[in-house]
Amino acid sequence: MSWTPSPDCALELVQFLSENSHVSLRIFAAGIRTRFHGHEDGLRQLRDAGAQLAIMTLHELQHCWDTFVDNQGQPFRARDELEVHIGAQCQKLKSISG
Repeated sequence: MSWTPSPDCALELVQFLSENSHVSLRIFAAGIRTRFHGHEDGLRQLRDAGAQLAIMTLHELQHCWDTFVDNQGQPFRARDELEVHIGAQCQKLKSISG
C-alpha cells in the first residue's frame, strides 16, 4: 500500500478480521497516513486484531515499482534520503503500535 489505512478503513479491516478468523493480514505501507484524526488509534486497533503492520524497505518499494506501477519502462529511482525516511517511518510505526 502507499499509505497505512485511514482510521475508518482500519475499523472496517478490524471488523473483517473479527468475522473471518481464518484470515491473516499483513500490511506493508510506504508511509504512515497522518492527516486523519485518530490514525494512531486505528493502527493500534489493527495490531490488536492481529494484523501485522510494517513500512516497506527500499527493496520492497523497488519491487512494487517494477511489479505494480505503470512505470513505462522507467527504472526505480530512489529519492535522496529515502532510506532515512524509511527508518523514520519505521520508528514512528513502532512508537504507535508498540
